[in-house]
Amino acid sequence: MSIVICAVYKNSVMFIASDKRAIKKGIVDDNFNKILMLRPKLYYSMTGTAEPGLWFFDRLRGMSHLGVKELLEWTETDFPTHCFSKLAIVLAGKDEENEFFIFTINSAGDKARPAITNENVAYAVSANNNIPLFNKYFEDLLKQSPLKSAMVATIEYASTVEPSISKNYDFVTVD
Repeated sequence: MSIVICAVYKNSVMFIASDKRAIKKGIVDDNFNKILMLRPKLYYSMTGTAEPGLWFFDRLRGMSHLGVKELLEWTETDFPTHCFSKLAIVLAGKDEENEFFIFTINSAGDKARPAITNENVAYAVSANNNIPLFNKYFEDLLKQSPLKSAMVATIEYASTVEPSISKNYDFVTVD
């Protein structure tokens, strides 16, 4: 399983962080890159078993010529909410107007698109289990820590709670 945290700091910079644990064909890999670039400044990240996440990434790559609005509409329509348990994805980056966006959807059909403004930290925490716990932990850290530090500390904490999450992580910055 996994955790992915995507955050935009006051509409000026985006950070995407993910643990590096994946299970592929039943084998645990603690050095798996779950933050994948669809095209410059457009990223895909996933939680859940690697095969379904990579399958959907391949489908998205075939649609990556679309504008962001159309790509998100296609994703909402085509995301396999009934096929894969525990699959969740994050699409994030900059759209054609150079505006940041974060979009998440999971196999239960839950989706979110946090509002991004010049005054806030907009974020989404995606995980297969314990989302309320990890969200609260991250929110509490944000009150006292820099954004990047809070993201890393949340992944490290999640790895102590959930054995399917690695303390190893990847980090991408989009500005």
